[in-house]
Amino acid sequence: MKPSELIARYIRGQVAVAGVTQVQLAEALGLANQQAVSRRLKGETPFSIDELVAVFQLLDIESAEVLDEIQRLATREARRDHEHEKKIGVVVGDDDEAVEVDFTARQPTSPGPVAAALRPQTKPRRPR
Repeated sequence: MKPSELIARYIRGQVAVAGVTQVQLAEALGLANQQAVSRRLKGETPFSIDELVAVFQLLDIESAEVLDEIQRLATREARRDHEHEKKIGVVVGDDDEAVEVDFTARQPTSPGPVAAALRPQTKPRRPR
């Protein structure tokens, strides 16, 4: 997640806690309409520095508090991404078919020749 998206996520939460409407936020930011605010709160359009200052003043929050929270969210995102990378891998079989494998599970996440090759093999029993 990009820093601008993390900032939007944080502000969205603070706006909800404060009970500020998007119309009120649009007025404070000098934006033409609620849709422009919505795009910012969704992270589709980054907040400008001037807009961030106005939001911080409106919500009575310190910029250092916001930066600390964004750093915490970014660190948590990075850890989650790293854990996911450690658990998921790609295995390439003899026929060059790549299969994504979840190393925390017993079976590959996709069926195919590689999945069959990874399953424990049992010898067929002879009829008696």
